[in-house]
Amino acid sequence: MILILSEDACARKTVSDMLYILGVICDEHSTSDEILPSASLYRAVFIALPGENIEGYKQFVRRRLGNIPIFTVLDRYSLRDSRADIEYAFKYGEGIPQILSSVIKICKSRSLPPPCEYKRHGLDASFDLCGVYYNGRLLSLTKTETMIIRALIISYPKPLYASGILTLAFRSSRTPEVANVRTHISVINKKLLFLTGRRFISSNEAGKYILTEAKTPATVS
Repeated sequence: MILILSEDACARKTVSDMLYILGVICDEHSTSDEILPSASLYRAVFIALPGENIEGYKQFVRRRLGNIPIFTVLDRYSLRDSRADIEYAFKYGEGIPQILSSVIKICKSRSLPPPCEYKRHGLDASFDLCGVYYNGRLLSLTKTETMIIRALIISYPKPLYASGILTLAFRSSRTPEVANVRTHISVINKKLLFLTGRRFISSNEAGKYILTEAKTPATVS
Protein backbone atom coordinates (compact mmCIF):
# COMPACT_ATOMS: atom_id res chain seq x y z
CA MET A 1 0.00 0.00 0.00
CA ILE A 2 1.27 3.47 -0.88
CA LEU A 3 0.97 6.53 1.35
CA ILE A 4 0.59 9.76 -0.61
CA LEU A 5 1.87 12.63 1.49
CA SER A 6 1.41 16.30 0.59
CA GLU A 7 0.14 19.57 1.95
CA ASP A 8 -1.53 20.15 -1.42
CA ALA A 9 -4.92 18.40 -1.31
CA CYS A 10 -5.34 18.67 -5.08
CA ALA A 11 -1.96 17.00 -5.68
CA ARG A 12 -2.84 14.20 -3.25
CA LYS A 13 -6.16 13.57 -4.96
CA THR A 14 -4.62 13.68 -8.43
CA VAL A 15 -2.01 11.06 -7.57
CA SER A 16 -4.46 8.85 -5.62
CA ASP A 17 -7.00 8.94 -8.47
CA MET A 18 -4.31 7.99 -10.99
CA LEU A 19 -3.16 5.13 -8.79
CA TYR A 20 -6.73 3.91 -8.31
CA ILE A 21 -7.31 3.89 -12.07
CA LEU A 22 -4.28 1.62 -12.33
CA GLY A 23 -5.67 -0.63 -9.60
CA VAL A 24 -3.18 0.33 -6.88
CA ILE A 25 -4.35 0.65 -3.28
CA CYS A 26 -3.21 3.87 -1.64
CA ASP A 27 -4.00 6.30 1.14
CA GLU A 28 -3.51 10.07 1.32
CA HIS A 29 -2.62 12.38 4.20
CA SER A 30 -0.94 15.64 5.08
CA THR A 31 1.74 15.99 7.75
CA SER A 32 -0.87 17.53 10.05
CA ASP A 33 -2.54 14.10 10.25
CA GLU A 34 -0.55 12.65 13.11
CA ILE A 35 -2.71 9.52 13.23
CA LEU A 36 -2.16 7.16 10.30
CA PRO A 37 -4.73 4.37 10.78
CA SER A 38 -3.24 2.20 8.02
CA ALA A 39 0.41 2.71 9.03
CA SER A 40 1.19 -1.01 9.32
CA LEU A 41 0.06 -1.57 5.72
CA TYR A 42 2.29 1.01 4.02
CA ARG A 43 5.17 -0.19 1.86
CA ALA A 44 6.23 3.13 0.31
CA VAL A 45 5.62 6.87 0.61
CA PHE A 46 5.04 9.21 -2.34
CA ILE A 47 5.62 12.87 -1.48
CA ALA A 48 3.47 14.62 -4.10
CA LEU A 49 4.30 18.02 -5.63
CA PRO A 50 6.95 18.86 -3.01
CA GLY A 51 8.67 22.20 -2.59
CA GLU A 52 12.43 22.71 -2.62
CA ASN A 53 12.92 21.45 0.94
CA ILE A 54 11.37 18.16 2.01
CA GLU A 55 13.08 17.81 5.39
CA GLY A 56 9.75 18.24 7.21
CA TYR A 57 8.20 15.40 5.21
CA LYS A 58 11.16 13.11 5.85
CA GLN A 59 11.10 13.81 9.58
CA PHE A 60 7.35 13.07 9.67
CA VAL A 61 7.80 9.76 7.82
CA ARG A 62 10.77 8.61 9.90
CA ARG A 63 8.97 9.51 13.13
CA ARG A 64 5.71 7.81 12.18
CA LEU A 65 6.78 4.98 9.85
CA GLY A 66 10.48 4.31 10.39
CA ASN A 67 12.71 3.42 7.44
CA ILE A 68 10.00 2.98 4.82
CA PRO A 69 11.18 3.89 1.28
CA ILE A 70 10.39 7.46 0.27
CA PHE A 71 9.88 8.75 -3.28
CA THR A 72 8.90 12.15 -4.61
CA VAL A 73 6.48 12.48 -7.55
CA LEU A 74 5.47 15.53 -9.59
CA ASP A 75 8.77 16.93 -8.34
CA ARG A 76 9.91 20.24 -9.83
CA TYR A 77 13.00 20.26 -7.62
CA SER A 78 14.18 16.66 -8.04
CA LEU A 79 17.88 17.60 -8.08
CA ARG A 80 17.90 19.46 -4.76
CA ASP A 81 20.20 18.25 -1.99
CA SER A 82 17.26 17.31 0.24
CA ARG A 83 16.51 14.41 -2.14
CA ALA A 84 19.91 12.80 -1.55
CA ASP A 85 18.79 10.34 1.13
CA ILE A 86 15.43 9.23 -0.32
CA GLU A 87 14.99 6.28 -2.68
CA TYR A 88 14.30 8.34 -5.80
CA ALA A 89 12.92 11.70 -6.96
CA PHE A 90 10.64 11.49 -10.00
CA LYS A 91 10.54 14.66 -12.04
CA TYR A 92 7.37 16.60 -12.78
CA GLY A 93 5.85 15.18 -15.96
CA GLU A 94 6.88 11.55 -15.44
CA GLY A 95 3.85 9.28 -15.76
CA ILE A 96 2.48 7.32 -12.82
CA PRO A 97 2.54 3.94 -14.68
CA GLN A 98 6.24 4.40 -15.44
CA ILE A 99 6.88 5.59 -11.88
CA LEU A 100 5.20 2.50 -10.44
CA SER A 101 7.25 0.16 -12.61
CA SER A 102 10.43 1.96 -11.52
CA VAL A 103 9.41 1.89 -7.83
CA ILE A 104 8.81 -1.87 -7.99
CA LYS A 105 12.22 -2.42 -9.62
CA ILE A 106 13.99 -0.15 -7.12
CA CYS A 107 12.39 -1.86 -4.13
CA LYS A 108 13.16 -5.34 -5.42
CA SER A 109 16.77 -4.41 -6.24
CA ARG A 110 17.23 -3.21 -2.65
CA SER A 111 15.45 -6.22 -1.12
CA LEU A 112 12.53 -4.05 0.04
CA PRO A 113 8.90 -5.26 -0.12
CA PRO A 114 7.44 -3.72 -3.31
CA PRO A 115 4.27 -1.70 -2.63
CA CYS A 116 2.20 -3.05 -5.53
CA GLU A 117 2.73 -6.77 -5.00
CA TYR A 118 -0.43 -8.52 -3.79
CA LYS A 119 0.13 -12.25 -3.13
CA ARG A 120 -1.49 -14.62 -0.66
CA HIS A 121 -2.72 -18.24 -0.55
CA GLY A 122 -1.99 -18.90 -4.22
CA LEU A 123 -3.70 -15.68 -5.32
CA ASP A 124 -1.60 -13.11 -7.17
CA ALA A 125 -3.20 -9.74 -7.91
CA SER A 126 0.01 -7.75 -8.34
CA PHE A 127 -0.05 -4.48 -10.26
CA ASP A 128 2.00 -5.70 -13.21
CA LEU A 129 -0.35 -8.65 -13.88
CA CYS A 130 -3.47 -6.60 -14.69
CA GLY A 131 -5.81 -9.05 -13.01
CA VAL A 132 -6.03 -11.80 -10.41
CA TYR A 133 -4.35 -15.15 -10.89
CA TYR A 134 -4.68 -18.34 -8.87
CA ASN A 135 -1.72 -20.68 -9.23
CA GLY A 136 -0.92 -19.07 -12.58
CA ARG A 137 -4.49 -19.13 -13.93
CA LEU A 138 -6.26 -15.86 -14.74
CA LEU A 139 -9.57 -15.47 -12.90
CA SER A 140 -12.53 -13.60 -14.35
CA LEU A 141 -13.03 -10.84 -11.80
CA THR A 142 -14.23 -7.27 -12.29
CA LYS A 143 -12.05 -4.33 -11.28
CA THR A 144 -14.12 -3.81 -8.11
CA GLU A 145 -13.75 -7.47 -7.17
CA THR A 146 -10.02 -7.29 -7.88
CA MET A 147 -9.62 -4.26 -5.62
CA ILE A 148 -11.46 -6.05 -2.80
CA ILE A 149 -9.13 -9.04 -3.17
CA ARG A 150 -6.13 -6.69 -3.06
CA ALA A 151 -7.46 -4.97 0.06
CA LEU A 152 -7.87 -8.30 1.84
CA ILE A 153 -4.41 -9.45 0.72
CA ILE A 154 -2.58 -6.40 2.05
CA SER A 155 -4.49 -6.44 5.34
CA TYR A 156 -3.88 -10.15 6.01
CA PRO A 157 -3.80 -11.57 8.68
CA LYS A 158 -5.81 -8.66 10.04
CA PRO A 159 -9.54 -9.03 9.21
CA LEU A 160 -11.43 -6.01 7.89
CA TYR A 161 -14.87 -4.64 8.58
CA ALA A 162 -16.89 -3.81 5.47
CA SER A 163 -16.15 -0.12 6.10
CA GLY A 164 -12.42 -0.89 6.08
CA ILE A 165 -12.73 -2.66 2.74
CA LEU A 166 -14.56 0.37 1.36
CA THR A 167 -11.78 2.69 2.54
CA LEU A 168 -9.06 0.62 0.90
CA ALA A 169 -10.75 -0.59 -2.26
CA PHE A 170 -12.75 2.44 -3.42
CA ARG A 171 -12.10 6.08 -4.17
CA SER A 172 -13.72 8.35 -1.58
CA SER A 173 -15.78 10.04 -4.30
CA ARG A 174 -17.23 6.72 -5.48
CA THR A 175 -17.71 4.75 -2.29
CA PRO A 176 -20.84 2.55 -2.36
CA GLU A 177 -23.01 1.68 0.60
CA VAL A 178 -21.44 -0.55 3.25
CA ALA A 179 -24.17 -3.14 2.66
CA ASN A 180 -22.88 -3.62 -0.89
CA VAL A 181 -19.64 -5.14 0.39
CA ARG A 182 -21.38 -8.35 1.47
CA THR A 183 -22.94 -8.66 -1.98
CA HIS A 184 -19.57 -8.16 -3.69
CA ILE A 185 -17.90 -10.74 -1.46
CA SER A 186 -20.70 -13.23 -2.03
CA VAL A 187 -20.25 -12.87 -5.80
CA ILE A 188 -16.45 -13.19 -5.48
CA ASN A 189 -16.78 -16.38 -3.43
CA LYS A 190 -19.22 -17.90 -5.90
CA LYS A 191 -16.92 -17.08 -8.83
CA LEU A 192 -13.87 -18.47 -7.06
CA LEU A 193 -15.77 -21.58 -6.01
CA PHE A 194 -16.73 -22.20 -9.64
CA LEU A 195 -13.25 -21.41 -11.01
CA THR A 196 -11.05 -22.99 -8.34
CA GLY A 197 -13.28 -25.31 -6.33
CA ARG A 198 -13.06 -23.24 -3.13
CA ARG A 199 -14.09 -19.97 -1.57
CA PHE A 200 -11.38 -17.60 -0.39
CA ILE A 201 -13.16 -15.11 1.86
CA SER A 202 -14.71 -15.86 5.23
CA SER A 203 -16.36 -13.70 7.86
CA ASN A 204 -16.16 -13.96 11.63
CA GLU A 205 -18.76 -13.34 14.32
CA ALA A 206 -17.77 -9.68 14.54
CA GLY A 207 -18.66 -9.17 10.89
CA LYS A 208 -15.05 -8.86 9.71
CA TYR A 209 -13.76 -10.40 6.49
CA ILE A 210 -10.49 -12.23 5.91
CA LEU A 211 -8.82 -14.39 3.29
CA THR A 212 -8.76 -17.98 4.39
CA GLU A 213 -6.35 -20.70 3.42
CA ALA A 214 -8.61 -23.47 4.68
CA LYS A 215 -10.56 -25.41 2.08
CA THR A 216 -13.69 -25.53 4.18
CA PRO A 217 -16.69 -23.53 2.97
CA ALA A 218 -16.64 -19.88 4.01
CA THR A 219 -19.43 -18.41 6.13
CA VAL A 220 -20.31 -15.94 3.37
CA SER A 221 -22.43 -17.59 0.71
